[in-house]
Amino acid sequence: MRASGGVKALGGGARALLKWTALLATPLMLGLLLALILSSALGRSRTFVIDAMATGAEIHFEGAGNSWPLGEATLCEPLPRPQPRAPRGEGLCDARLFTEKPRAGAPVVWSDGARALLRRDPEGGLVATAYGAQGLPEGTRLHLTARRWAETGALVFTGWSSIGGQMASGETAILISGRYEAREGSLFGLGGATETVKSGDLRRGERVSLVDRAGNPASGFGHVSAGTGEEAGFHVVAIAKPGVTALRVEHLGGEGPSFIRPNWIDYALTSPFFVALALILSMLVGVGQLVLGLWEIFEAKPEARPKRRLRLTRREAPPEEAPPPPAPEEV
Repeated sequence: MRASGGVKALGGGARALLKWTALLATPLMLGLLLALILSSALGRSRTFVIDAMATGAEIHFEGAGNSWPLGEATLCEPLPRPQPRAPRGEGLCDARLFTEKPRAGAPVVWSDGARALLRRDPEGGLVATAYGAQGLPEGTRLHLTARRWAETGALVFTGWSSIGGQMASGETAILISGRYEAREGSLFGLGGATETVKSGDLRRGERVSLVDRAGNPASGFGHVSAGTGEEAGFHVVAIAKPGVTALRVEHLGGEGPSFIRPNWIDYALTSPFFVALALILSMLVGVGQLVLGLWEIFEAKPEARPKRRLRLTRREAPPEEAPPPPAPEEV
């Protein structure tokens, strides 16, 4: 009897332990999943990519090796002194501000720290105002026709860029459309793949650029290429170097710039690792609940089951008939 009671007590303790484990498993696993997501979202290195169509952009060059093979281009060199009373002239350059010269030969080499203001002319050509180009005065404009730009191809750069202009009445250098993506390596380096953790569209009239953690321009790479005849602008692609980067967005009427960066919700919704982990945890919780239910069914105590009490009722016997009186002969 004592051994049987000990086994029953042991089974009850194990059943209670399993029950509490199943009850606490769900919040513990959810807390573990949330902790992993939050830890992965803090300070992770990422790469932002912008692919936009615009009629204006600003390029800042960094390092050596930035050169554009513009070839045959029209050169507009600033005059030493503007001539406001002179006629404008019929050429591509305003004769009151520039001297028009043909240019051919060596590519344009951009020094470290140089910048270029890019504009699209109404015919689909490119107008680049140079500041810091080797051999060119400050503010020199280089004009490529649409046909010449198509022959030249893409113009690559190392540095950072600002796409679109500050929206105002009469502004022609604007962002038309585009998309952005935040890309990161998979968590813990699983598979060595790259995941897109956040993406979105760019709206017309915004001014966008890539910045680092402190809000300073983020160095990277990019290229500029001509659009087709049906498109209203040219293509600009900017890629930030890996780091804790963000997208800076300025728009008309905003009190200040907005910053777009991934958060823990983006990781939870887009990361295949977290989606698979959440599925596995939910399956484990379901299996634990199933095991607990089966345990309670098969290990239930017999005495705990309700007994059916039989209610015995006495049937009333019919009354006995009195014997008939003896006949006289018998007496």
